[in-house]
Amino acid sequence: MHSDNSRASSPAREFLFWYIYRMRSVLLLVIILAGQICCANNNSTGEIRGIVFDQNTNEPVSYCLVRVMPGTMAAQTDSDGIFQIRSLTAGPYKVFCQDYRYGQDSIVDVTVEAGKITHVKLYLRHPAPPPLIITERPFNKKRFLLVAGTETVLSVGSLIALNQLWYKDYPRTKFHTFNDNREWLGMDKIGHMQTAYTTGQISFSLLTWCGVKHKKAVWIGGLTGFAYQSAIEIMDGHSEGWGFSTGDMLANASGSALFISQQLIWHEQRIQPKFGFRRSGYAPYRPELLGTSYVEQLIKDYNGQTYWLSFNIASFMNAQTKFPQWLNIAVGYGANGMTGGHFNPPMTNAQGNEITIQRYRQYYLSFDIDLRKIKTRSPVLRTLFNTFGFLKIPAPGIELSQNRVRPLLFAF
Repeated sequence: MHSDNSRASSPAREFLFWYIYRMRSVLLLVIILAGQICCANNNSTGEIRGIVFDQNTNEPVSYCLVRVMPGTMAAQTDSDGIFQIRSLTAGPYKVFCQDYRYGQDSIVDVTVEAGKITHVKLYLRHPAPPPLIITERPFNKKRFLLVAGTETVLSVGSLIALNQLWYKDYPRTKFHTFNDNREWLGMDKIGHMQTAYTTGQISFSLLTWCGVKHKKAVWIGGLTGFAYQSAIEIMDGHSEGWGFSTGDMLANASGSALFISQQLIWHEQRIQPKFGFRRSGYAPYRPELLGTSYVEQLIKDYNGQTYWLSFNIASFMNAQTKFPQWLNIAVGYGANGMTGGHFNPPMTNAQGNEITIQRYRQYYLSFDIDLRKIKTRSPVLRTLFNTFGFLKIPAPGIELSQNRVRPLLFAF
Protein backbone atom coordinates (compact mmCIF):
# COMPACT_ATOMS: atom_id res chain seq x y z
CA MET A 1 0.00 0.00 0.00
CA HIS A 2 2.72 2.40 0.91
CA SER A 3 4.74 2.01 -2.27
CA ASP A 4 1.63 2.34 -4.49
CA ASN A 5 0.54 5.64 -2.76
CA SER A 6 4.07 7.08 -3.10
CA ARG A 7 4.12 6.36 -6.80
CA ALA A 8 0.65 7.87 -7.18
CA SER A 9 1.62 11.17 -5.55
CA SER A 10 4.81 11.73 -7.53
CA PRO A 11 3.20 13.69 -10.43
CA ALA A 12 1.52 16.10 -7.94
CA ARG A 13 4.81 16.75 -6.16
CA GLU A 14 6.60 17.32 -9.42
CA PHE A 15 3.99 19.88 -10.50
CA LEU A 16 4.28 21.71 -7.16
CA PHE A 17 8.05 21.85 -7.44
CA TRP A 18 7.77 23.09 -11.03
CA TYR A 19 5.26 25.79 -10.05
CA ILE A 20 7.43 27.08 -7.19
CA TYR A 21 10.46 27.12 -9.46
CA ARG A 22 8.61 29.06 -12.13
CA MET A 23 7.11 31.55 -9.63
CA ARG A 24 10.57 32.15 -8.18
CA SER A 25 11.77 33.15 -11.63
CA VAL A 26 8.77 35.45 -12.05
CA LEU A 27 9.42 37.01 -8.63
CA LEU A 28 13.04 37.55 -9.52
CA LEU A 29 11.96 39.09 -12.81
CA VAL A 30 9.55 41.42 -10.95
CA ILE A 31 12.35 42.52 -8.62
CA ILE A 32 14.66 43.21 -11.56
CA LEU A 33 11.99 45.16 -13.41
CA ALA A 34 11.15 47.20 -10.28
CA GLY A 35 14.79 48.05 -9.86
CA GLN A 36 15.03 49.14 -13.46
CA ILE A 37 11.94 51.28 -13.05
CA CYS A 38 13.42 52.89 -9.94
CA CYS A 39 16.69 53.52 -11.70
CA ALA A 40 14.84 55.00 -14.62
CA ASN A 41 12.92 57.29 -12.26
CA ASN A 42 16.13 58.37 -10.52
CA ASN A 43 17.74 59.16 -13.84
CA SER A 44 14.79 61.37 -14.81
CA THR A 45 15.00 63.61 -11.66
CA GLY A 46 17.49 66.19 -10.57
CA GLU A 47 18.56 68.15 -7.50
CA ILE A 48 18.99 71.78 -6.49
CA ARG A 49 21.67 72.82 -4.04
CA GLY A 50 22.49 76.36 -3.01
CA ILE A 51 23.28 78.98 -0.40
CA VAL A 52 21.41 82.09 0.75
CA PHE A 53 23.30 85.34 1.41
CA ASP A 54 22.50 88.67 3.02
CA GLN A 55 22.88 91.13 0.15
CA ASN A 56 24.21 93.93 2.36
CA THR A 57 26.72 92.00 4.48
CA ASN A 58 27.35 89.03 2.12
CA GLU A 59 26.98 86.75 5.14
CA PRO A 60 25.04 83.44 4.90
CA VAL A 61 21.42 83.56 6.09
CA SER A 62 20.63 80.61 8.36
CA TYR A 63 17.28 78.89 8.96
CA CYS A 64 15.24 80.51 6.22
CA LEU A 65 12.71 78.76 3.96
CA VAL A 66 13.56 77.95 0.33
CA ARG A 67 10.78 76.78 -2.05
CA VAL A 68 10.38 75.85 -5.70
CA MET A 69 7.53 76.53 -8.11
CA PRO A 70 5.71 74.76 -9.57
CA GLY A 71 5.30 72.19 -6.84
CA THR A 72 5.38 72.07 -3.08
CA MET A 73 8.99 71.02 -2.52
CA ALA A 74 10.82 73.10 0.11
CA ALA A 75 13.87 73.06 2.34
CA GLN A 76 15.39 75.10 5.18
CA THR A 77 18.90 76.49 5.17
CA ASP A 78 21.30 75.21 7.81
CA SER A 79 23.51 77.28 10.10
CA ASP A 80 25.79 78.03 7.13
CA GLY A 81 22.94 79.13 4.85
CA ILE A 82 23.12 75.95 2.71
CA PHE A 83 20.00 74.12 1.42
CA GLN A 84 19.24 71.03 -0.71
CA ILE A 85 16.06 70.01 -2.58
CA ARG A 86 16.06 66.50 -4.12
CA SER A 87 13.88 64.40 -6.48
CA LEU A 88 12.79 67.22 -8.74
CA THR A 89 11.43 66.28 -12.15
CA ALA A 90 13.59 67.70 -14.92
CA GLY A 91 12.30 71.04 -16.14
CA PRO A 92 12.20 74.79 -15.39
CA TYR A 93 11.60 76.06 -11.84
CA LYS A 94 11.50 79.28 -9.87
CA VAL A 95 13.52 79.00 -6.67
CA PHE A 96 12.69 81.60 -4.04
CA CYS A 97 13.55 82.30 -0.43
CA GLN A 98 11.35 83.82 2.27
CA ASP A 99 12.31 85.11 5.68
CA TYR A 100 10.54 87.40 8.13
CA ARG A 101 13.77 89.31 8.78
CA TYR A 102 13.89 90.56 5.21
CA GLY A 103 11.45 92.59 3.20
CA GLN A 104 11.82 91.17 -0.31
CA ASP A 105 11.83 87.56 -1.55
CA SER A 106 14.81 86.40 -3.57
CA ILE A 107 13.72 84.63 -6.83
CA VAL A 108 15.96 82.79 -9.29
CA ASP A 109 14.94 80.96 -12.52
CA VAL A 110 16.69 77.58 -12.97
CA THR A 111 16.40 74.52 -15.20
CA VAL A 112 16.78 71.14 -13.51
CA GLU A 113 18.41 68.45 -15.64
CA ALA A 114 17.88 64.72 -15.09
CA GLY A 115 20.58 63.10 -13.01
CA LYS A 116 22.39 66.40 -12.36
CA ILE A 117 22.80 68.89 -9.52
CA THR A 118 21.86 72.51 -10.18
CA HIS A 119 23.69 75.08 -8.02
CA VAL A 120 22.09 78.44 -7.17
CA LYS A 121 22.80 81.49 -5.02
CA LEU A 122 20.02 83.50 -3.44
CA TYR A 123 20.32 86.98 -1.97
CA LEU A 124 18.00 88.55 0.57
CA ARG A 125 17.97 92.21 1.43
CA HIS A 126 16.35 94.28 4.13
CA PRO A 127 13.43 96.48 3.14
CA ALA A 128 14.20 100.04 2.23
CA PRO A 129 13.26 102.47 5.00
CA PRO A 130 9.90 104.12 4.44
CA PRO A 131 10.10 107.58 2.91
CA LEU A 132 10.60 110.20 5.57
CA ILE A 133 7.45 112.19 6.10
CA ILE A 134 8.06 115.47 7.88
CA THR A 135 4.97 116.43 9.78
CA GLU A 136 4.73 120.20 9.99
CA ARG A 137 2.60 122.11 12.43
CA PRO A 138 0.31 124.84 11.15
CA PHE A 139 1.97 128.23 11.55
CA ASN A 140 1.22 129.77 14.95
CA LYS A 141 1.76 133.52 14.93
CA LYS A 142 1.55 133.92 18.71
CA ARG A 143 4.21 131.29 19.27
CA PHE A 144 6.40 132.86 16.61
CA LEU A 145 6.20 136.31 18.20
CA LEU A 146 6.93 134.78 21.61
CA VAL A 147 9.99 132.92 20.29
CA ALA A 148 11.27 135.90 18.30
CA GLY A 149 10.89 138.21 21.30
CA THR A 150 12.49 135.76 23.70
CA GLU A 151 15.45 135.10 21.39
CA THR A 152 15.98 138.82 20.94
CA VAL A 153 15.96 139.49 24.67
CA LEU A 154 18.26 136.56 25.43
CA SER A 155 20.68 137.49 22.64
CA VAL A 156 20.94 141.12 23.66
CA GLY A 157 21.12 140.18 27.34
CA SER A 158 23.88 137.64 26.79
CA LEU A 159 25.89 140.12 24.72
CA ILE A 160 25.61 142.67 27.51
CA ALA A 161 26.68 140.07 30.07
CA LEU A 162 29.56 138.99 27.84
CA ASN A 163 30.66 142.59 27.55
CA GLN A 164 30.86 142.81 31.35
CA LEU A 165 32.68 139.51 31.77
CA TRP A 166 35.04 139.67 28.80
CA TYR A 167 35.57 143.22 27.54
CA LYS A 168 35.19 145.54 30.54
CA ASP A 169 38.93 145.55 31.33
CA TYR A 170 39.97 146.53 27.79
CA PRO A 171 39.54 149.99 26.20
CA ARG A 172 37.41 150.44 23.09
CA THR A 173 39.22 151.09 19.79
CA LYS A 174 38.50 151.47 16.11
CA PHE A 175 37.51 148.31 14.31
CA HIS A 176 40.58 146.19 13.59
CA THR A 177 41.57 142.63 12.78
CA PHE A 178 44.17 140.25 14.19
CA ASN A 179 45.36 136.68 13.70
CA ASP A 180 44.71 134.48 16.73
CA ASN A 181 44.74 131.10 14.99
CA ARG A 182 47.62 129.80 17.15
CA GLU A 183 46.12 130.92 20.46
CA TRP A 184 44.95 128.51 23.15
CA LEU A 185 46.04 125.48 21.08
CA GLY A 186 42.93 125.87 18.91
CA MET A 187 40.42 125.54 21.76
CA ASP A 188 38.77 128.90 21.10
CA LYS A 189 38.13 128.01 17.45
CA ILE A 190 36.35 124.77 18.39
CA GLY A 191 34.37 126.76 20.95
CA HIS A 192 33.14 129.09 18.22
CA MET A 193 32.03 126.14 16.10
CA GLN A 194 30.24 124.53 19.07
CA THR A 195 28.37 127.71 19.99
CA ALA A 196 27.24 128.41 16.42
CA TYR A 197 26.02 124.83 16.00
CA THR A 198 24.17 124.65 19.34
CA THR A 199 22.53 128.05 18.90
CA GLY A 200 21.33 127.05 15.45
CA GLN A 201 19.97 123.73 16.69
CA ILE A 202 17.95 125.31 19.49
CA SER A 203 16.63 128.05 17.21
CA PHE A 204 15.56 125.45 14.62
CA SER A 205 13.64 123.47 17.25
CA LEU A 206 11.81 126.60 18.40
CA LEU A 207 10.91 127.62 14.84
CA THR A 208 9.60 124.11 14.14
CA TRP A 209 7.47 124.39 17.28
CA CYS A 210 6.04 127.61 15.83
CA GLY A 211 5.04 125.84 12.61
CA VAL A 212 7.65 127.40 10.33
CA LYS A 213 8.20 125.29 7.18
CA HIS A 214 11.01 122.76 7.53
CA LYS A 215 13.50 124.23 5.05
CA LYS A 216 12.90 127.77 6.26
CA ALA A 217 13.39 126.65 9.85
CA VAL A 218 16.63 124.89 8.87
CA TRP A 219 18.14 127.91 7.15
CA ILE A 220 16.88 130.59 9.53
CA GLY A 221 17.62 128.55 12.64
CA GLY A 222 20.98 127.31 11.41
CA LEU A 223 22.17 130.80 10.45
CA THR A 224 21.04 132.24 13.78
CA GLY A 225 24.14 130.77 15.43
CA PHE A 226 26.39 132.29 12.75
CA ALA A 227 24.73 135.71 13.13
CA TYR A 228 25.04 135.63 16.94
CA GLN A 229 28.71 134.69 16.78
CA SER A 230 29.33 137.37 14.16
CA ALA A 231 28.00 139.97 16.59
CA ILE A 232 30.52 138.78 19.17
CA GLU A 233 33.28 138.98 16.55
CA ILE A 234 32.39 142.59 15.79
CA MET A 235 32.66 143.33 19.52
CA ASP A 236 36.11 141.72 19.45
CA GLY A 237 37.03 144.01 16.56
CA HIS A 238 36.33 147.07 18.71
CA SER A 239 38.26 145.84 21.77
CA GLU A 240 41.92 146.77 22.30
CA GLY A 241 42.64 143.37 23.82
CA TRP A 242 41.20 141.47 20.88
CA GLY A 243 40.31 141.96 17.22
CA PHE A 244 38.14 140.68 14.41
CA SER A 245 39.39 137.17 13.57
CA THR A 246 38.93 135.53 10.18
CA GLY A 247 39.68 132.17 11.82
CA ASP A 248 36.82 132.70 14.26
CA MET A 249 34.42 133.52 11.43
CA LEU A 250 35.40 130.34 9.58
CA ALA A 251 34.78 128.35 12.76
CA ASN A 252 31.37 130.01 13.15
CA ALA A 253 30.46 129.15 9.57
CA SER A 254 31.59 125.51 9.98
CA GLY A 255 29.34 125.08 13.04
CA SER A 256 26.29 126.39 11.19
CA ALA A 257 27.17 124.36 8.09
CA LEU A 258 27.44 121.16 10.14
CA PHE A 259 23.91 121.62 11.45
CA ILE A 260 22.30 122.79 8.19
CA SER A 261 23.87 120.07 6.01
CA GLN A 262 22.83 117.19 8.29
CA GLN A 263 19.30 118.50 8.63
CA LEU A 264 18.89 118.87 4.86
CA ILE A 265 20.48 115.50 3.99
CA TRP A 266 19.31 113.21 6.81
CA HIS A 267 16.56 115.31 8.44
CA GLU A 268 18.30 114.57 11.75
CA GLN A 269 21.58 115.26 13.54
CA ARG A 270 23.67 112.08 13.45
CA ILE A 271 26.92 113.84 14.37
CA GLN A 272 26.51 116.28 17.22
CA PRO A 273 29.13 118.61 18.73
CA LYS A 274 29.05 118.46 22.52
CA PHE A 275 30.62 120.36 25.39
CA GLY A 276 32.08 119.29 28.72
CA PHE A 277 33.60 121.30 31.57
CA ARG A 278 35.30 120.77 34.90
CA ARG A 279 37.38 123.23 36.90
CA SER A 280 41.01 122.88 35.87
CA GLY A 281 42.88 124.46 38.81
CA TYR A 282 44.79 126.89 36.57
CA ALA A 283 42.44 129.86 37.02
CA PRO A 284 44.03 130.97 40.35
CA TYR A 285 47.33 131.60 38.50
CA ARG A 286 45.70 134.28 36.31
CA PRO A 287 42.16 134.93 37.58
CA GLU A 288 41.88 138.17 35.61
CA LEU A 289 42.25 136.14 32.39
CA LEU A 290 40.82 132.72 33.28
CA GLY A 291 38.04 133.87 35.61
CA THR A 292 37.31 133.96 39.32
CA SER A 293 33.79 132.59 39.63
CA TYR A 294 32.51 129.29 38.23
CA VAL A 295 30.54 131.09 35.50
CA GLU A 296 33.58 133.12 34.43
CA GLN A 297 35.78 130.04 34.33
CA LEU A 298 33.13 128.17 32.34
CA ILE A 299 33.50 130.79 29.61
CA LYS A 300 37.16 131.82 29.91
CA ASP A 301 39.18 128.85 31.15
CA TYR A 302 39.93 126.68 28.12
CA ASN A 303 41.89 124.28 30.34
CA GLY A 304 38.67 122.98 31.84
CA GLN A 305 36.74 122.72 28.58
CA THR A 306 36.43 119.65 26.34
CA TYR A 307 34.83 119.64 22.92
CA TRP A 308 33.37 116.48 21.42
CA LEU A 309 31.92 115.07 18.22
CA SER A 310 29.32 112.52 19.30
CA PHE A 311 28.32 109.92 16.67
CA ASN A 312 24.94 108.21 16.88
CA ILE A 313 25.97 104.75 15.62
CA ALA A 314 22.46 103.31 15.22
CA SER A 315 21.44 106.06 12.80
CA PHE A 316 24.10 104.85 10.33
CA MET A 317 22.83 101.23 10.47
CA ASN A 318 19.77 99.65 8.87
CA ALA A 319 16.33 100.01 10.37
CA GLN A 320 16.38 96.49 11.89
CA THR A 321 19.53 97.07 13.96
CA LYS A 322 19.42 96.13 17.63
CA PHE A 323 22.18 98.60 18.53
CA PRO A 324 20.83 100.95 21.25
CA GLN A 325 19.44 104.10 19.69
CA TRP A 326 20.63 106.27 22.58
CA LEU A 327 24.23 104.99 22.79
CA ASN A 328 26.85 107.16 21.07
CA ILE A 329 30.59 107.01 20.52
CA ALA A 330 32.34 110.36 20.99
CA VAL A 331 35.78 111.66 20.10
CA GLY A 332 36.99 114.67 22.06
CA TYR A 333 39.68 117.34 22.11
CA GLY A 334 41.04 119.43 24.95
CA ALA A 335 44.18 121.29 25.99
CA ASN A 336 45.82 121.85 29.35
CA GLY A 337 48.49 123.89 31.12
CA MET A 338 47.56 127.17 29.40
CA THR A 339 47.84 130.43 31.36
CA GLY A 340 48.18 132.55 28.22
CA GLY A 341 47.03 132.57 24.62
CA HIS A 342 50.25 132.02 22.67
CA PHE A 343 52.53 131.13 25.59
CA ASN A 344 52.59 130.98 29.38
CA PRO A 345 54.00 134.20 30.88
CA PRO A 346 56.72 133.86 33.56
CA MET A 347 55.26 133.25 37.03
CA THR A 348 56.77 132.82 40.49
CA ASN A 349 55.43 131.35 43.70
CA ALA A 350 55.40 132.95 47.16
CA GLN A 351 59.06 131.94 47.68
CA GLY A 352 60.11 133.66 44.45
CA ASN A 353 60.74 130.43 42.55
CA GLU A 354 59.74 130.31 38.90
CA ILE A 355 56.71 128.18 38.11
CA THR A 356 56.88 126.14 34.89
CA ILE A 357 53.64 124.76 33.47
CA GLN A 358 53.73 122.54 30.41
CA ARG A 359 51.15 123.17 27.69
CA TYR A 360 49.80 120.03 25.96
CA ARG A 361 46.92 118.72 23.88
CA GLN A 362 44.46 116.02 24.95
CA TYR A 363 42.55 113.56 22.75
CA TYR A 364 39.64 111.49 24.01
CA LEU A 365 37.50 108.51 23.06
CA SER A 366 34.43 107.83 25.16
CA PHE A 367 30.91 106.49 25.27
CA ASP A 368 28.13 109.04 25.30
CA ILE A 369 24.36 109.22 25.62
CA ASP A 370 22.15 110.90 23.04
CA LEU A 371 19.45 112.38 25.23
CA ARG A 372 17.27 113.11 22.19
CA LYS A 373 16.97 109.36 21.48
CA ILE A 374 15.63 108.48 24.93
CA LYS A 375 11.95 107.69 24.53
CA THR A 376 9.65 109.43 26.97
CA ARG A 377 6.00 110.48 27.01
CA SER A 378 6.73 113.45 29.24
CA PRO A 379 6.82 116.72 27.25
CA VAL A 380 8.85 118.30 30.08
CA LEU A 381 11.56 115.63 29.91
CA ARG A 382 11.54 115.74 26.12
CA THR A 383 12.10 119.51 26.22
CA LEU A 384 14.90 119.14 28.75
CA PHE A 385 16.60 116.40 26.72
CA ASN A 386 16.45 118.50 23.55
CA THR A 387 17.64 121.65 25.32
CA PHE A 388 20.60 120.12 27.17
CA GLY A 389 21.48 117.51 24.57
CA PHE A 390 24.63 119.50 23.71
CA LEU A 391 26.25 118.51 27.04
CA LYS A 392 28.59 115.51 27.03
CA ILE A 393 27.33 112.93 29.52
CA PRO A 394 30.22 111.70 31.72
CA ALA A 395 31.03 108.11 30.73
CA PRO A 396 33.99 105.71 30.65
CA GLY A 397 36.67 106.51 28.08
CA ILE A 398 40.36 106.95 27.43
CA GLU A 399 42.65 109.97 27.15
CA LEU A 400 45.69 110.20 24.89
CA SER A 401 48.10 112.95 25.92
CA GLN A 402 51.82 113.42 26.53
CA ASN A 403 52.53 110.18 24.61
CA ARG A 404 50.56 107.97 26.99
CA VAL A 405 47.08 106.48 27.19
CA ARG A 406 45.14 106.91 30.40
CA PRO A 407 41.80 105.18 31.18
CA LEU A 408 39.04 107.41 32.50
CA LEU A 409 36.13 106.34 34.65
CA PHE A 410 34.27 109.50 33.69
CA ALA A 411 35.23 111.44 30.60
CA PHE A 412 33.67 114.92 30.67
